Amino acid sequence: SLGLLYSLVLEVQNSTKKMEDTGGLLNAAFSLKTKHFHALDKLATSLKEVSDCGELFENQAENRLVIFSDTIEKLSKGKFSLHTNEKETLLDAVRNAKTKIEATSLVDSDLDTWDTPTGRKYLAENQNAVKRRVEIQRTFIYQEMSERLFDLCERLSVQGVKVFVVEEEKVAPPDRIDVVLFDEKLLYKSLTDNSGKPETNEFSIKEADIEETRGSLRRIKGVYEEWAQVKTSFGIG
Repeated sequence: SLGLLYSLVLEVQNSTKKMEDTGGLLNAAFSLKTKHFHALDKLATSLKEVSDCGELFENQAENRLVIFSDTIEKLSKGKFSLHTNEKETLLDAVRNAKTKIEATSLVDSDLDTWDTPTGRKYLAENQNAVKRRVEIQRTFIYQEMSERLFDLCERLSVQGVKVFVVEEEKVAPPDRIDVVLFDEKLLYKSLTDNSGKPETNEFSIKEADIEETRGSLRRIKGVYEEWAQVKTSFGIG
């Protein structure tokens, strides 16, 4: 109904205002600021015009506005999700890093990504971050060491990234995560589908999410090995 549409717009407006309380990280990452409130006013004005087009159009508007409202509500709580193909926000997070980036990679699901145009951009942004004196640590969680993984570890190590490796079987299943923690404040997490392929990128500044990730990283640190110390043992290169 049109009344429900209006109520959803009010929810969106209230949730958007809460964004200011989450700090600049999410505002910068998602480009949602006070100056965009006029778009919500335009949305409210357009709803009556939609209802005049008939029930079919109103139902479509209602369904899409529910999704929109849910997205803004998550943002107001310090989280948002993007399709796995949308990497620009991740690149922006690397560009905005000030002191430290701590990351893990699930080799079985994301090794191919590094050889894509986006992957090469990500490598370049990591290199730029190192030049800005940002400390970067990356742990590769692998099932089997391959020449491709060996070469990638070498490339990152030469760039100044602190590289660590660990066999997947040594990592508890809940800690087999693909994450990036920026300055201990912003968390990126790659979520996979049932087949293990990347499906969604999730960003969060919620302390509970960050603390959970810190716990996983501490446990991984207990079993990983420094790349420079073990690379000769693989008999590659």
